[in-house]
Order: sequence, then structure tokens, then C-alpha cells
Amino acid sequence: MATPFSVYLVDDNPWHVEPVRCLLDEEAFTLTHWHSPRDAWNGINESIASDLVILDLDVEGEGSGGLAFADLIDHLRVRWPQVPLIVLSGQLDTDTVMRSRTHDVRAVVRKPYDIRYLLTTIYGILRDGLDAHIHELNRQHVQLTREFHRLQAQETPVQTQVNRALQLLSRHFRFEEDFMATHAYPQAREHKAAHDKLLLHAQALTRGGAVRAEAIGRFWRGVESDINDDAGYLAYLEGIHEQLSARLLPR
Repeated sequence: MATPFSVYLVDDNPWHVEPVRCLLDEEAFTLTHWHSPRDAWNGINESIASDLVILDLDVEGEGSGGLAFADLIDHLRVRWPQVPLIVLSGQLDTDTVMRSRTHDVRAVVRKPYDIRYLLTTIYGILRDGLDAHIHELNRQHVQLTREFHRLQAQETPVQTQVNRALQLLSRHFRFEEDFMATHAYPQAREHKAAHDKLLLHAQALTRGGAVRAEAIGRFWRGVESDINDDAGYLAYLEGIHEQLSARLLPR
């Protein structure tokens, strides 16, 4: 079953894994467990990016699969540069802290840890990521509105400006679709179909050479309708945001 959030955990100790698995709401979270850095390396190669990766730095010997965590983190950062990291460690020495800063680790949790503290850290990081997505979504809406209004103010917009606006629109659609697909948005398929239809119109718009403001205006009305339809998507995001916020409140 698809869930709004996915978390990857690298830890060889089942006593650490099961409390996290049991306390994360299975309707909201999918927890993928890798037993060793080697398993995680292979899993990263075969998986899409998650919302969060948790690494236990104390996996040693045979449990490490012959791979150092420093190498795993380097690989993870190449594959998924934006995915936040939490590291777990029984030794918060200078080397551990410095490595964490180098790799932009969001939190370092010392073992043994209070499971409630770890869960609160998880919820807080996921909420921050959701905040960033909502902020960027709204910023893109404003940018698209500004670009297309500027084009409509010209009788015959410059082709390079038209192409720029359409490129912004295409990137905006991909930004939305990628997040929808990985966060269980119920109308993701319908939303993508509407995007594809608009992109076909965009191709027709530029096929005949110079584009007049009237044609831009007609096309923009379709884009504006799509932006207005994002109200349902934003409501969905706000709903899962409220779920995370509720988990952060003292019980």
C-alpha cells in the first residue's frame, strides 16, 4: 500500500529496528530496513529516493558487509543529494561530528537513545521537507503567473521568452508529479494527464513560428485552471503536514 512518507533504515540490530517499525504509523510511513552498508548500497542503486535515511554508524565487522559507512554516505550523496540523513552512534567523538557536518547530516542521535526523541526528530525533519515543498510549489505558481502575464503584455512575444516560460512550466509539472508519485497523492494520475494535455498544447503553440499574445492568453487560461486545481493537492499536503505536527506536540 502506498503511503505519504518513506524512510530507509540501515541497522544490523533488530532490537533497534522493531521499535521504530512498530511506532511509525503504517498508514503514513513505509519503513525499508537494510541490514548492512552493503545491502544499503545495493538498495540505493535499485530504489527511488526516500524522504529520510537513518544510518547506524556502529555496524562493524561482518555486519558491515565489507563496506565503510563513509563510502556509503558518499554514494548516497551522489545518488540522492537532497535526501536528509540521521546518523545513530554510540560514540559522538570529534571525527563522527566532523564527518556528519561534511555530509550535511540533519541530526546525530547518540545511543542508547529515547525512542520518543528519535521519532520526534524523524517527524520534525519530514515536516521541514514538506514545508520546503509547499513553499517551492507556491513560489513556482507566482513565477509562472508573472512570466505569462509578461508575455501577454507584448503583441508578439519574443520566441526565446516564450520558450523560457514553457520550460519553466515543464519543470513545474515534473516537480509536482515526482512528489505526487512518491507521496501517495490520490489524484496523481489525473493530474499528470492534465499536464500532458497542456504540454501537447504548448508544442502546437510554438509549431507555427511567431506566437501572438492572444494565443498566449488562451494557453495561459488552461495553465491557470491547472494551478487553481492545485488547491486540492495543497489541501492534501496540508493534511499530512497537520498529521506530522500533531505527532510533535506533547502528549
